Amino acid sequence: MPTNWVLTAEFDPGDLDTGREHGTARAEMTFMPLIPVDPTDRALATELLARYAEAVDAGDFDAVGALLADATIEDAVGNEITSGAVGVAALFAATTRRHEDGTPLTGHVITNVIVEAVGSDELELRSRFTVFQAAPGLPLQPIVIGRYVDRVVRGADGWRFARRRMIPERWGDVSRHLTFDPTA
Repeated sequence: MPTNWVLTAEFDPGDLDTGREHGTARAEMTFMPLIPVDPTDRALATELLARYAEAVDAGDFDAVGALLADATIEDAVGNEITSGAVGVAALFAATTRRHEDGTPLTGHVITNVIVEAVGSDELELRSRFTVFQAAPGLPLQPIVIGRYVDRVVRGADGWRFARRRMIPERWGDVSRHLTFDPTA
């Protein structure tokens, strides 16, 4: 079995009838073979994403902290924001509005989950998120979309988050969700 594959694509921009001289453009991408992930491990790791969404949407930031207790939380470029159960819970309590019912009135939907083995007891999860919110004066709508890149590790008590990178890509009206303006 090869250790990697190279995909090469070539085209002649002159074929596009743009008036430019003929020449060849070449692009290469290297693909590494995937290490198989046991279906049970895949399901358990993916469930961590669902438990995170459930806890955030319930406004249970202590549960979010417990879930991410062993993790470092990073911004989109990899800068550490916080770590540990207390730090994560404090971050969510300080930045996320809770309404009269104690929740942020949101629905976090996490999709397109890709699970890849990094080692025998470490997985990388890449996923997309969409956060919906309906609040007083705000009809139901998506308020932010983006990506998560997570590392999870297997310990004596199962799979745990080790790192979470949050990469918001598009913002809607988050004035009833966050305590700050992320676009400022």
